[in-house]
Amino acid sequence: MALGTRFRSFLLLVMVLCLSVVPVVNAQDSTPAGGFSTDENAACADSRLRVRDLKSIDDTIEPGVKRATEEAQQWQKDSRLYTLRLGCPLFVTGVKWEGVFFSESAQAFYETDTGLVDPVEVDPKLIPTLAPDRFRMSLVYDALITYGFTDDLLLTAAGGVTIKTNTPQMPFGPPTTEAGSVYAHIAVEQQDVVIDVWISMTDYSVHVYTPSS
Repeated sequence: MALGTRFRSFLLLVMVLCLSVVPVVNAQDSTPAGGFSTDENAACADSRLRVRDLKSIDDTIEPGVKRATEEAQQWQKDSRLYTLRLGCPLFVTGVKWEGVFFSESAQAFYETDTGLVDPVEVDPKLIPTLAPDRFRMSLVYDALITYGFTDDLLLTAAGGVTIKTNTPQMPFGPPTTEAGSVYAHIAVEQQDVVIDVWISMTDYSVHVYTPSS
């Protein structure tokens, strides 16, 4: 009996020692917070562009175009920029530039934001290449404010800003726009009305069209 008692005591001691060295597992952190900024003045703070977001983003154009170009050239090495688009990325603050690129070898357009490939039958010589190195969104902002728009006005969710060249084959801009002119198109929501705004990227003049005009 004495031996049996000592054996049981030994087993109890081993169990106590084993339990004492079991590591404590901490609970995992909760789901990471989203990328939206708590700063209401941050660009795309609520996943929508506002007029004020155009004021201080000139330094995003070059890296944005570079990233979009690298993506397009993975599709076709001869891709060249035809249209530039500005919008809000998903789930994070800050603006994002996307592009529509033309490839002569594929005879098609490629959209970096959607991955859509759209065949085109226009003569490649008639499809201009967009050169955004001199574009200034700060001047677009100034033009909008001078015209009478306010900082807090939203741009339409699907619209953002679209910049491209007007051509006879693919018109873009006000009715009186000359061929070869580059315009930015912005759709502004004001008092439950969507206003189409065309801004020349040469002299930053403003042309406004409302549903009643």
